[in-house]
Amino acid sequence: MHSLSQTKEKDDNTTPPWWNDDIREMKGKLNKAQKKFKLRSTPENFENVAKAENDFEMTKKDAQNKWSEDLCEKIGEAKSLREKWSNFKKLTKKKSENLVHPLQGNNGNILFTESEKSNILKNTFFEGYHLKANNFNQQFYDDITQQYISISTSNQEENTDNIKYNDYITMEEPISLTSVVAKLMERIITYRLEGFVEMNNIMDQEQEGFRHFRGTTNALLSLTQAIFNGFNKDKTTIVIFIDFEKAYDSVWREGLMVKLYNDGIKGKMWMWINAFLSHREARCMVNNYKSPWFQTSIGLPQGSVISPILFNIFIKDIFKSVSADCCKFADDATIWHSHSDPKVIQEKLQKDLNQVQKWSNDWRMKLSIQKTEYSIFSKEKNKVQNIKLKLGNTILKYNPNPVILGLKLDEQLNFNSHIESTVKKAKRSLGIIREIKGIALIPTKTLIQIYDSLVCSIFNYASSIWQSSTSSHLDKLNEIQRKGLALCLDLPSQSSLEALEVLSGTLPIDLRREEMAIRELGKINSFSNNVPIKRKFEIWKEEKNPEKYISPLGKMYQQTEDMKDTELVDIDKIEPQYEYQGLVSVIRAPDYWRNIGSSKSRTTAQIEEGKQIISEQLQSQTPNTAVAFTDGSCLGNPGPCGAGAIIYINDKEEKLKRPVSNKGSILLAELIAIKMVLDYIESFSKEQINTLTLFSDSQTALGHANIKGNDEADSLAKEAAKEAETLAVDDIVFTKQDVKKAARNSVTKKWQRRWENSDTGRHYFRFHPEVKDKVKKDFPSKKNVQHNQQFTNRLF
Repeated sequence: MHSLSQTKEKDDNTTPPWWNDDIREMKGKLNKAQKKFKLRSTPENFENVAKAENDFEMTKKDAQNKWSEDLCEKIGEAKSLREKWSNFKKLTKKKSENLVHPLQGNNGNILFTESEKSNILKNTFFEGYHLKANNFNQQFYDDITQQYISISTSNQEENTDNIKYNDYITMEEPISLTSVVAKLMERIITYRLEGFVEMNNIMDQEQEGFRHFRGTTNALLSLTQAIFNGFNKDKTTIVIFIDFEKAYDSVWREGLMVKLYNDGIKGKMWMWINAFLSHREARCMVNNYKSPWFQTSIGLPQGSVISPILFNIFIKDIFKSVSADCCKFADDATIWHSHSDPKVIQEKLQKDLNQVQKWSNDWRMKLSIQKTEYSIFSKEKNKVQNIKLKLGNTILKYNPNPVILGLKLDEQLNFNSHIESTVKKAKRSLGIIREIKGIALIPTKTLIQIYDSLVCSIFNYASSIWQSSTSSHLDKLNEIQRKGLALCLDLPSQSSLEALEVLSGTLPIDLRREEMAIRELGKINSFSNNVPIKRKFEIWKEEKNPEKYISPLGKMYQQTEDMKDTELVDIDKIEPQYEYQGLVSVIRAPDYWRNIGSSKSRTTAQIEEGKQIISEQLQSQTPNTAVAFTDGSCLGNPGPCGAGAIIYINDKEEKLKRPVSNKGSILLAELIAIKMVLDYIESFSKEQINTLTLFSDSQTALGHANIKGNDEADSLAKEAAKEAETLAVDDIVFTKQDVKKAARNSVTKKWQRRWENSDTGRHYFRFHPEVKDKVKKDFPSKKNVQHNQQFTNRLF
């Protein structure tokens, strides 16, 4: 299906995007005052003109500032460069041409009418025309369908209340336009489903997509580290990048429901999901034409809250019979083998590929022959030849520069291709900043924030992986930084990069990469061994042979060792990420979160409100409920810290305390106190304790409200902090927050030494010898050209 080109009409709208009704009103008053002054040039009319001009300029300035703040916020919220451009166009009133062009039909004819376009879109995305029945295992399909009918029938018999979820769901708009109420209901179900799935280890551990504390970096590190491990053992690695054709639109709903049932997701939860997916209606909107409503029988609704986890469950067993190493991020699946003989790899991968194809035939997910490809990674260029891998009867395409999750790879993993691509993206982002500067007089601080959102975010993505690239390529990023900061500061692009960075409070790119790498490795080290990248890190640390080619984990570990030397923070002593009954923490703020303030600045009214909230919570407790108060204490921050807690269970109380570390933070102590309570409660059965109400004494919760339980926990925490003074050095525990703070301190010290020893910007150094991560001076205008020129002379 192809679209034909169409000429775009010119946009004649010349009104500035920040122009509003207030400015229009002030402009009208100014015009009237000017006309009146032309008729009668009296002092009074002159004063009226001056006042109207001042009011107009002030109103215009306020509007520009408000517009620039909104722009900075919207661009900062964007998750991709495309979304940044989209937000920019909306706020700058740039019109985008949304017409659906003529389409080419399956028989090659050009479709011009809206109904014809709508019909082919329907067939493509809703009817599953790409899923031809003769390509799949019909017997397997019949067996699973029969299981689904049996499960569906038994659930209806067991649940006589027969909740009619279908009536609710089918009233909704098409999948991408569901209402807030529908999304809220989905969110509630998704939270429950996530908890059950994670607690029972239903999800395959290689899946990194749409899971708490997991992400693309984990998947990319798993792959690239494996390739470097092969390089250091003189092995070749061959990787297959598997792509599904219209993945979400191809999910076999009945098969998914059978998988959910077999995984223990039954009863009303199963019925709700089944009703949510059944009898869904959609229609195509092409330009101003709306097609008739029609029912959809396959696929998951894209844009739905619950769809990602359902998709992850559906494909969780795709690599069950595969011997290769693998990683997944949602529907991006990758498998690989490493060996000294490429022919051995080819044989193993072909067997694995056949297993993947068998799974796709059984579960009716079509693999894309055009997009499924393989790559060969080896330090010996001429060693690998005549490798052929087949998907069915088709030979897979070889790609020397594959792009996986936004990271462009090359055969020797030098990452030069990725840096070239990063430079191009960053240059396009600088174009947005130039346009913004031409629209309004934006404060320097706001421009730096926009630069950080648009450009630095591109530099930061997966930087801990590709930072081992050659210095000649990495230096290209410094040129972009120089141009970008000079643009924001209204200074020549030939200005000293070091001076521009100090002036704008922008960390040098290489030090930013180092800071992010340290934080990333600290996070990895806090994972449990169930997470694949944590297991790979532990195996890597056990390797005794030095690396010939420094790997991503090797580079990151070197940087953490540098931090350890200066900041005395060891990531090997980081507090493990706590799991309670298989669940990791999820940040969800209670309703009162924003009302009670911080314990350090809480007003009398907020203290009384805190007491009232606790009293209401205590009065509403049911039998078999445990109530706990926790607190942490720290003698210095960092310093000796301890945790305390008191638990009330059916008129009985249990006091807990623990010295945590002789050099820790108050946050660490608070978290350990909560952990103590959860560990203690876990020893009880659900019949004994079915509910736990926990009041934390952290600054953002209900603590320090002069409640008896709070005071008891506070006293226990202080006792434990005193005991922590005698703890040995080996007993020190750090949090991810400690690592974050130490990483910033470490790179800031390096930045300071670099600034002191630099050969450029010496005139400016006399005025600002210390580096800081904030804008030194805010001069927003093109009107300050003379001042800026004088300032520029000091930068060389």
